Amino acid sequence: MKNQSIEKLLKCFTLCLSLAFVGCSKDDKPKPKEYSPIGVFSEKLSTPTLRFVNELGEPLAQTQVLIGLAADAFPGNSGLTDENGEFQVPADWTTPDMVTADATGYIRATYMGLLPESQTFTLKKKFAAQVQLRGVTSGHPVKQKDGFIDFSLVMSAMTRQDLLNFQIQKVVSPLNDTLSVVGRDVQIPANVSLPKQTENYLIGITLDKPAYRLFFSDKGVQRVFAARGRFPFKSVVDGLREEKQIFELINYFSISGGSIRDVNLVEDKNSLNIPVMDLTFSAKKDFKAPKLSNNQVMVALTVADNGGFLIPTDVKRLTSEQSVKLAVWNENPAYLAQVIKNKSEFDETKPGLDRLSAILLPFDEQVTSQYLPLISNPTVKGNNIFIIPSIDSNLHKLTTYGLISDVKVEKNSNGLVTKTPSAVWEVYAPSWVTEIKLPEWKWNKTAPGTRFEVSLVGSTSSDTIPLGPQMMEKATHVTRSSVDY
Repeated sequence: MKNQSIEKLLKCFTLCLSLAFVGCSKDDKPKPKEYSPIGVFSEKLSTPTLRFVNELGEPLAQTQVLIGLAADAFPGNSGLTDENGEFQVPADWTTPDMVTADATGYIRATYMGLLPESQTFTLKKKFAAQVQLRGVTSGHPVKQKDGFIDFSLVMSAMTRQDLLNFQIQKVVSPLNDTLSVVGRDVQIPANVSLPKQTENYLIGITLDKPAYRLFFSDKGVQRVFAARGRFPFKSVVDGLREEKQIFELINYFSISGGSIRDVNLVEDKNSLNIPVMDLTFSAKKDFKAPKLSNNQVMVALTVADNGGFLIPTDVKRLTSEQSVKLAVWNENPAYLAQVIKNKSEFDETKPGLDRLSAILLPFDEQVTSQYLPLISNPTVKGNNIFIIPSIDSNLHKLTTYGLISDVKVEKNSNGLVTKTPSAVWEVYAPSWVTEIKLPEWKWNKTAPGTRFEVSLVGSTSSDTIPLGPQMMEKATHVTRSSVDY
């Protein structure tokens, strides 16, 4: 088999894992906990105050705050927070307006349509590989030359927000390790572990990468899940040689179990060796896909709620009205994520990879598949105005969520292209809006490309939820698209 086919195989492996886990992000929380409320401040203050904290509830001093579109639009509308992370609401703020906050090391955030009331805002930390966890996985039931490649994917345990935030690089690491195959160095995500194994395809191929590396932005207690899986070597390689699309190969990649560990990260480099045979997901539940158009495909992902974290148990690609049995972890409540995509938009080198519609609901006998329609890409006008596609729905319209990212594009000697987004600015708008206009406020770009992603977020519940990240805890439906500019 040619070296290029090996590299394509590992590229396919990475993409299938990304799509299988719905392109999730990690929110770096050490333990399941309630968020600090983003809404009316509980204390009665004589002067309304905006308070800015991180995800641990710690105050963010020296945060730059802007009310409205421009500094000095009215007296006191811009400045820095004090040592308590607080910013006094100016007396001249009298009508609904946007609040933008920028703190060093955190994703800039804009909240639209806010009233001049005391409120607390939680800023998310930018992902930076500051704390490293490394080790090896063990216990894979490897049988040499049995036709299957055994692997494990070591990830931070997910939350409900992770499944609906759709950031691929937090699940499949954007950082790579080098693996030597047939005398050639190829790149594979750092958090993937491949026990030593040999398979035949025209020639003998040996894969050996038992070590993994996983990165976090903060120290402290983190929950880690090592997913154990496998895929048939020849079938996947044949599919690549036949130039099949990625979605056609997803069903070859299976999750059969894994292990969960809590680890206290205290230094820059931490060690944790993980046996992967603790859990086996053998129970099955029936699911039937909805009617899909000829150009659409569904990816169904089952997860188990384990103490506030969601553990993936199975993933399958489904065609219109196809019935399937999905693995669940019987000891824990099961949820089903249903993701709809166009068949032509599984290629990460082409536009449309981000376009999808997703549902996350309990996996019970009444599970529904009434997903939101796929939306066209947003339109960029200048540097700070974004036109959002409009749709109608009977769902409670929670928020329009926007995310601006720097995009690094790399091409290797074989022409394989990798796009790596890095989030820099997120936006929360009340309900579903058709336009987002942001302040003319530059940021320090880390890559020449820019991407704007937009998600229309809805819920089957009509509960009133303060504007901000915790809306995702109530979200059940999302439709998303993006544009690079």
